[in-house]
Amino acid sequence: MKGLEITLDKASKVKLYHQLYLAFVNAIEKNELPEGTKIPSIRTLSEEYNISRNTVTKAYSELQANGYVYSLSKSGFFTKSPSEESPEKPDIPPVLAEKDSIIPTVDSIIKERMKENDTEEIPALLETATDSRQHKKPELFIMKDPFSFGTSGEETEIEEPPFQKDGKADEFSGKESANEKTEAESSPEEAFVASAATAIKEYKKLLAETDNADPMGEEFLRIAIASFLYQFHHIDADASQIIISSNKENLLFKLLMLDEFKKTAGLHGLLQLAEKSIGHTQKEKEPSISIVSLNGSSLGTVFQTAGFSVNSVAVNSQKPLSAALEETRCSAAFIYSNDFGFGQEQRVQELLDWLKKEEYRYVIEYDTSTQPGEIQSIYRMKKDRCVYLSNFSHLISKSVSVAIAVLPKNLIASYKKRYACLESPLSLLSQIALTDYLKKGKLTKYLSGIEQI
Repeated sequence: MKGLEITLDKASKVKLYHQLYLAFVNAIEKNELPEGTKIPSIRTLSEEYNISRNTVTKAYSELQANGYVYSLSKSGFFTKSPSEESPEKPDIPPVLAEKDSIIPTVDSIIKERMKENDTEEIPALLETATDSRQHKKPELFIMKDPFSFGTSGEETEIEEPPFQKDGKADEFSGKESANEKTEAESSPEEAFVASAATAIKEYKKLLAETDNADPMGEEFLRIAIASFLYQFHHIDADASQIIISSNKENLLFKLLMLDEFKKTAGLHGLLQLAEKSIGHTQKEKEPSISIVSLNGSSLGTVFQTAGFSVNSVAVNSQKPLSAALEETRCSAAFIYSNDFGFGQEQRVQELLDWLKKEEYRYVIEYDTSTQPGEIQSIYRMKKDRCVYLSNFSHLISKSVSVAIAVLPKNLIASYKKRYACLESPLSLLSQIALTDYLKKGKLTKYLSGIEQI
């Protein structure tokens, strides 16, 4: 690259994306890359230095967040001084800034990661990289882009279901070979152990990686989870808004530490500034959360540890739910999906009325259902103010501790900023194993079998 020589040390403990970030910062601050210089595209830099696009994207995101570059749609990235304003056109995420950007898939992500380790190993997991969301009829599949932020994502019809050469259908066809029937009849624990064995056997070099650990969880697993959620409960989640953790307690604590959840029902905005200007100071009120349920919750200690006062509100109380929540002066409500199912439309509307009244309010919806099929989800009704929480331990086994959350876009931005230096607490082995487990349809088959008993 003209004006800049980049040296990357793959053996270093410093992550590759941060080495790349520091190289650009140093060049910009020394004016080796003058203001307004166009820097290489993600694809170009990836190919030039034989690193994954994910690594370059992370570096560019850091540069953009700290004011060293700005991006223009279909034009690329340009250098700037952190003290200077960006052009009038708003910056856009790096993955959307280039004409040659493509939507990532399980296939493309793992291929890029394999490339960084100088291997051409393409394991069996890549053979089922499509994101099937829904059946309309046996010979028709509906494909939907899990990265679309739009509400009316375009759908593409594929007339023939994908069959392998030996006549065995893939995981979404509904047909099984003799081997698959044996696997389907095994316990969920045994099936998951088989996926873990596949991960160890076929992904040795990927497991040896020390770079690119994403605090949100690996992208290929988030895509698989987005697909599963749509098949399981018709939850239309963007993979880019999914957080993966080792357990729900860890995940909830991290979420509650975000500034958006720390707002209280006291004075806000200009009123708060006016009070301070005339010398009136108000003792900071601790944030409050209400657990809305029929049978209480064991998660109260997590909320208290995060610094919240905890209130209990009965779903079946005589007074309207909106009024009961107003009395607690809470800024967040924790609910269970099962308590707001079909037949509870009035309670659902009362909860939504409370939520919409103040912009700082959020609902955390915990889905504990093990029955496939559409649910009446608050997240589906109010995606910008609701966190959807689920736990795979009650779907697979208590020994498989994996929790996920689907966050509104503004909370995702805060989460990334706050926890950028951390890695996902779920091991890479567990993430690859769960990806294999989901993409082969093992969990869907198991849950469907339970329903038929």
